[in-house]
Amino acid sequence: GPELLVDAHAGEKIKLKTVNAARSAFACVTVHASAFDRFDVRANGGNVQVCVLAKHAMSSLRSAKMERVECASSASGDAFTVKASCARSGLTKTYTMHTMCDAEYVDADFDGETMGVKLVLRAKVLNRLLAHFASAAQDDVTITCGADVEGAAAAAGKLVTLSSYTNPAGGLSQALQTNISLKRDDDSILHYKNVTGRDVEVTVNLKDLRCVVHLCESSDVDVAIHCEQTGAPVV
Repeated sequence: GPELLVDAHAGEKIKLKTVNAARSAFACVTVHASAFDRFDVRANGGNVQVCVLAKHAMSSLRSAKMERVECASSASGDAFTVKASCARSGLTKTYTMHTMCDAEYVDADFDGETMGVKLVLRAKVLNRLLAHFASAAQDDVTITCGADVEGAAAAAGKLVTLSSYTNPAGGLSQALQTNISLKRDDDSILHYKNVTGRDVEVTVNLKDLRCVVHLCESSDVDVAIHCEQTGAPVV
């Protein structure tokens, strides 16, 4: 997303939240206070919310030799300052950025474990599968999760299918279609659950999905996809 909302709670955590420009995806990264050597929120009520442009925030945190970070909001609330310092070199960089005064403080909280479908794959494997959807005309990908049935027929059949989203009014621009099927005994599927008793088909933005997969791969964690039905949120 173009804007980054910083939401800090004293003694607990700091949340980094953003919504993409199309308002079709919401991301929230939570870093708990225990992850820091020192974590202070000096504000009345112990809660601070500030919104800045994402590109400005990322530029201030990109230094590889950074050892200490101090963030402060001005008394008027119209500026946000980040100080990045390295004790060994004695270098301190100070970045001052304007805050977004008209920002919308959105939030979205969905418990994926309560949804009927859960699919877990290795991030590296899913990233490789999504690379097949490289056509400029393929902006969305449809994930079809088959009914979870047991037996030899289930092992031989398609469990999960990744396919190009087909728009009935797309015309020849959608002449190139990609379809990838995974079976139950496929090594790429680490865990699968579908308690809905039916096939579940959801369509998500390919760019947004790739962002999540890249984050999981760089963090060396698996990707868990939770969904319930068409039109409902995908976690």
